[in-house]
Amino acid sequence: MQQDHYRVLGVARNATPNDIKSAYRKLVLVHHPDKSASKESADIFHRATSAYEVLGDPERRRHYDTVVSGEKRRTAQGQRPATQPSSTARPQTQTQPQPQKAGNPGTAGMKVTTVPADITRLTLLFTRGSYVESEKLARDILNRDSRQPIPYAVLGDLARAKGHLDEAAKMYAYAAQMDPRNPIYQQRHEELVKTGRAEPKTGRAAVREDRAILSVMVGALLLVSTALYVWIASEPAIAPGISLISTWTLGLVVMLFLGGVSVGAVMCAGNFLDRFSVSSTNSLGRVSSPILALTSVAIVNFWAAVALYAGISVAQRSFNVSHLRFLGGIGLVVVILTLSCLGSATRFLPMQTLLWGGNIAYLGGICGWMIADSFKRV
Repeated sequence: MQQDHYRVLGVARNATPNDIKSAYRKLVLVHHPDKSASKESADIFHRATSAYEVLGDPERRRHYDTVVSGEKRRTAQGQRPATQPSSTARPQTQTQPQPQKAGNPGTAGMKVTTVPADITRLTLLFTRGSYVESEKLARDILNRDSRQPIPYAVLGDLARAKGHLDEAAKMYAYAAQMDPRNPIYQQRHEELVKTGRAEPKTGRAAVREDRAILSVMVGALLLVSTALYVWIASEPAIAPGISLISTWTLGLVVMLFLGGVSVGAVMCAGNFLDRFSVSSTNSLGRVSSPILALTSVAIVNFWAAVALYAGISVAQRSFNVSHLRFLGGIGLVVVILTLSCLGSATRFLPMQTLLWGGNIAYLGGICGWMIADSFKRV
């Protein structure tokens, strides 16, 4: 057992949920990173948050109490403590099935798989983007053996992609407890806790809301500025011989790129987008990013990339919230700058901007997302 959660929060073992919540809030008010920058406070805050994640969830609290009681009984009897999942581990729901004996009638023709074989298959399915099958297989593996870390990590990534951040943090915590030597699991759990995206509602929620509102205001101001430039500026065309972009100017190209940069950076800073590093790699350490994969298509035509992503997502019955927001933001940039071309002093053909402007804005959005993400501290 890593820590006594009741002792960390300073509550009795028969404390009510309100008592536990009140004790946690008192610790947060004093030791939250926004309140104190000391290393000791940071340690207290993270231990308190881990304790609250367990004791604040009735199911996890019951399992934690059961594990603690069992270890105390074994210690009192002088027995060696059995290997148990630590306080945040998910209880095993089913026993490990026994292998069938050879020649047993009724097993003929049945495909018998082992947990290690299914773990390998899960890794391949998840890396290939078969998310629906991955989720089903991960849950099936955990029903047979709840001590496997990889299924928890996969479920954490899937929940995070859907925007279910509390569930994602819980799955990452399980994965870290099952495999404490893997730094990725713990890092992803701490990302959600430290940034306040999966912690219990405290005064930090208001700070996050203010930051989001400020980000929207800044993004709107930047977009209006780029649109005004395109509408007012009078410049010569840079490629009059190319029919697809015959009216484009250098200023329009720059504004499309800067519009994409501003949207990508502002949405990331306002936590409308997940960490770019998370979107480009999964918890298994494999590169897996539809956004990067679609870049080659977006260079040819942004709307074709949107249609391709939508088709794949519908086929897989799985959408990534961050990816949808990012594509929506880039689409907004294209529409606004297309409208600014109407009545522009340069006499643009708006349809050229609408059809091909997303190619430039998409690349700018990727750059803005990456730049803003690099300034975020974990």
